[in-house]
Amino acid sequence: MSVLANISIKAKILSIVVPLCIVGLGATGTMAYFYKNADSTYSDFLTTDSVAAIQTVRAATAMVSVPYSAYQLVAYDNSDPGYAGIKAFYDSSKADIVSRLDKVAALTPENASTVKDFKDRAQALFDMIDKAVKTDVDGKTADAAKMLAQIDPAVDKWRADLRAYNDARQATLLKKSDDLTDTTNK
Repeated sequence: MSVLANISIKAKILSIVVPLCIVGLGATGTMAYFYKNADSTYSDFLTTDSVAAIQTVRAATAMVSVPYSAYQLVAYDNSDPGYAGIKAFYDSSKADIVSRLDKVAALTPENASTVKDFKDRAQALFDMIDKAVKTDVDGKTADAAKMLAQIDPAVDKWRADLRAYNDARQATLLKKSDDLTDTTNK
């Protein structure tokens, strides 16, 4: 005689339903884990990589302000009422670039050495530009203008290199985004 013949209908139904429920709960738990993991990764992605990319772009843009302000400082008479405001903007633009690069390094520690290189190069540019501004303050406006003109290609190169770095980072971000999409589509 078969074992199933001695079991009640209720027990037979439960012997089918209970394992299906256990499998369903396991599958639900697994899916919840994967979605939570994707959510955490996406949140991290938004709060670090994308913010770092924005800070990088803003640092590159701010580098336009530094030499432009230096040209203004050379063009304006040192006693002009607007000179102090231009000088303050010049100084704050330099500090802004350093601050933004520091944020990028903090948000993406895996890129800290590359960002440090950009920061060091920026500081070298600032030193050269400061020297040109000082030359103007010393009354040698024509020399200061020539110095600034000679610095322009280095500033352009720094900005181009930073944009290239950011473009490469953007490609990485797009890959991460695609990977997240793939994870949630499983």
